Amino acid sequence: MHAQALILLLTLCPLFHQRETTLGGAFIERTYVSNTEYRLSWGNVRFTRSLPHTFSSGPFDNPKFDWENPEYLCLRAECGTDCWYAVLLPLDEDADYVFYRRPLAYDTIGNHVAFPGVGDTLVTIDHIRTGLRRSLITWDRCGDQENYACIRRITFDAARCEASITWLACGSESHPEAYSTERTMLISLRP
Repeated sequence: MHAQALILLLTLCPLFHQRETTLGGAFIERTYVSNTEYRLSWGNVRFTRSLPHTFSSGPFDNPKFDWENPEYLCLRAECGTDCWYAVLLPLDEDADYVFYRRPLAYDTIGNHVAFPGVGDTLVTIDHIRTGLRRSLITWDRCGDQENYACIRRITFDAARCEASITWLACGSESHPEAYSTERTMLISLRP
């Protein structure tokens, strides 16, 4: 009878905790609920929060620490061919966490993230906390490829509150295969 109770107790209890502390003093903790899944918690000296779902401990869907600033921790994961995502975890008790599919670039000073748009929207840039969104809309991109494949470079200038996007353009709406050239556009990120 005691052996069955012990097995039941071990089945119900998490297998172990894995804690990672960042240079800024925040932490990320994985609490394993099975051999292959864990719950993700994060926080600092003021609070601890947890995401409501589990993650796989395998090669995919297993977010790893990428960067931090005074307001966010960024974790990034692969989820298959041409698939990646980031989860941004706020370092305060009130803000919501945010998931981004296929993030392309981050402004870690101004809290912006750039990700591929859909259709004629080549790139979308969100302010992580406010949700204020800016988009680069153009038909002039590199043919039938996914929009992220056209992007050559995205840079942020926090002092000027703008982003520079360079992409491969086809040059002609009626003959997109005719020739390709790089185009660059500045986008203001001011509210």
